[in-house]
Amino acid sequence: MASAFSSPTVQNPGGALLIALVATCAGIALILIVILLRRVIRSRYFKIRDERARLIRENWQRVLEDKGSDASWFARRLDRQIIEEMAKDRMEVARGAEKRQLQALFCSSGMLDRRIREVRGGVGWSKRKALLSLGRMQLPQGLPALAETLDDPSDDVILDAIRALGLVGTPEAGNRIVERLARRPVQCPALLLQAALANCFRGNPSRLASLIPPADDGVRPILTRALAEVAKPGTAGDLRDLVTDPLPDVRASAARILSAVRPPYLVTALAELAGDAEWFVRLRAMVALGDLRQAYTVPVLLQGLCDANRLVRLRAASALAQIDGEELPILHMAMQTSDRYALQALVSELERSGRIVRLANSLENTEAQVAEAALAAALHGGAARILTDLMLNHRSARVRERLSAIMSRSQDPALLGYLELALCGRVSKAQSQSLQRLL
Repeated sequence: MASAFSSPTVQNPGGALLIALVATCAGIALILIVILLRRVIRSRYFKIRDERARLIRENWQRVLEDKGSDASWFARRLDRQIIEEMAKDRMEVARGAEKRQLQALFCSSGMLDRRIREVRGGVGWSKRKALLSLGRMQLPQGLPALAETLDDPSDDVILDAIRALGLVGTPEAGNRIVERLARRPVQCPALLLQAALANCFRGNPSRLASLIPPADDGVRPILTRALAEVAKPGTAGDLRDLVTDPLPDVRASAARILSAVRPPYLVTALAELAGDAEWFVRLRAMVALGDLRQAYTVPVLLQGLCDANRLVRLRAASALAQIDGEELPILHMAMQTSDRYALQALVSELERSGRIVRLANSLENTEAQVAEAALAAALHGGAARILTDLMLNHRSARVRERLSAIMSRSQDPALLGYLELALCGRVSKAQSQSLQRLL
């Protein structure tokens, strides 16, 4: 008797192989038929969709004016989908009368009610898709349904609800987001929250400013960053509390807010932030002071020019280089600090921004004592390379002569070393004679 564990004996191995081969070929052929059939069906579907989209676009004004009363458009599922997508795309750029027409279309055609029902009764991907569709309609009627989903157990649904409320873009939608953040933390990227809140309060930053003081430590940095994006002159509220806030992120955002709002205590507040213990707060203060481009900010900027942090020094130097007509006093005050790194940063920024070249060009004027003194100070600060190049190659003979006189009065060993190196390079005979006179 054969054992149950013994291998079965194939009576006709050639026939079994042929059957397996035929079955494999049949399976492959069936797969190819299904793929081809699907492509034919999809091709026909998109052809019909494109034709219907062209027809609807040609009659778009009629669709807006009918507002869903024409059943021939909205009875067909395909037409309804095309119209909804077109209307939502137009809502992103529509203004005034067109926007009101689109909102009326969403309401009268039943699109709004359908999306609200899907948000409240849907699950998974269909619910998330309905959330974003409802947000793109930008209708306040959808706020209750969107606010309800902020307490959904799924983090992905909450993220899409915040995106949708940001798309609605009204202060009431922003209040719903802030209320949800106050109840319980949300696992959400900070940039997403910031963008949603900024879009909601863009037209009313004063309302957002009033929400910051009572907010807790977890929410206040997000609110201040959003306010920094939308703040503008005339924003109501006392912002001095932000300058003394215990959170460095809030103080850093306060510098941006103050620069945008321009309150009467602007310079005093920025000066306080410029002495903050956190380097990035001082950096933001330098940026805000640089936006003013006023001579009365020079003392505070010079303080930043001597900062221990390199980024703060560079930003302060950039701000100082943007103040017109104050190059000479700024250079003199920088020299009085006895900080070699500060002076080098300032001169490098003056060179990068083209101020050194403009000062040299002004030597063509008959009264150029201020420019000469500023260039002499810049030469002392490390501008030997660019001044030598200008002395050798400037188009104006008067400028070359005055630059030569400025450099000849300098006894800086570093300058003499650079002139010797330039003399060893490839220069013309006239340029060589100029360098020899300086040496």
